[in-house]
Amino acid sequence: MAVKTITIDLEAYELLRRRKNLGDSFSDVIKEQFGRREPRTVGRLLAKLPAAALGEDALDAIDAIIADRGRSVPVVPELTGAAPTVRERPMGKRRSSGGGRPRSRRGRA
Repeated sequence: MAVKTITIDLEAYELLRRRKNLGDSFSDVIKEQFGRREPRTVGRLLAKLPAAALGEDALDAIDAIIADRGRSVPVVPELTGAAPTVRERPMGKRRSSGGGRPRSRRGRA
């Protein structure tokens, strides 16, 4: 088998090394990422759609999340050394911007 020597920077080397599995060569990694692939066609997409379909339970859960979006917004309190928790607060109530000073627009006081 004929070979070519290439020069890559350390960042590219690390990217390749992270993708490399035990027993693979760097050539294997490059071929896997950039080698010939089956052409992308509508027929191939349609053939894969049944495997990607969501079940009724998943669709119901998504509907519930969407319906609940307008009711509350999650708020993460500032870290105080304890494990953070998520609180819910009604939309529209904002925290002050801090400092008691009103925000200026476009650099004006």
